[in-house]
Amino acid sequence: MSAFGFDPEQIFARRRSRPRIVRPPGQLRRRIVAISIVVAIIVILIVARWLLGLRADYLYYQSVGHTNVFWTPLIAHIVLFLIGFAIVAILVLGPKRLPEAGRGLGRSMREFKSGIAGISGDPEKSDKPDSKSD
Repeated sequence: MSAFGFDPEQIFARRRSRPRIVRPPGQLRRRIVAISIVVAIIVILIVARWLLGLRADYLYYQSVGHTNVFWTPLIAHIVLFLIGFAIVAILVLGPKRLPEAGRGLGRSMREFKSGIAGISGDPEKSDKPDSKSD
């Protein structure tokens, strides 16, 4: 025992480990799914509220005959978002990997457009081969 009233060996002595909690195998997965569903519902509600507000603004500006007051800031916000997204993409991907990411995005957009054309029943658009071959 030391002069301070404790034994240094007790501090460094190996303590017994606590018993391990064993949970049923599906409990964690159910919790993750439940949290994901709650987050998705919250996001959907926020986006729906924003869209309803946007529609109310448009209807108001349309009723007074000034839809340009509605469209100008909306288009400015969209363009600024796209510019910011491009800057972040360049910073994250770097100038070397950006072209191949763009090619992949373009390829997926072409496939999406041809799939939509096939669904809508426009056979000349869906059967037309791509002009570029990658």
